[in-house]
Amino acid sequence: IIYNTLNFVKQQRIEFKCPAELKESAISYFNKGNLKLEYLEICDSTTLEILENNWREFMTVSIAAYCGEVRLIDNMEI
Repeated sequence: IIYNTLNFVKQQRIEFKCPAELKESAISYFNKGNLKLEYLEICDSTTLEILENNWREFMTVSIAAYCGEVRLIDNMEI
């Protein structure tokens, strides 16, 4: 579900007017799985500033989630 959610964000980026809306949709998508989400953020790839209102040219989506007691993290350039 982590990888699928990262791909969902990458593919759906053009469908949303701002990162905050895409983040909400991505969290809903992620929650269809069985892992417990710690965080999902869309940020500037260079500064790691969390983006809410404006898109940037280079962005990264990051996820942290738990599978039982194991913490899993991943990210993808979007």
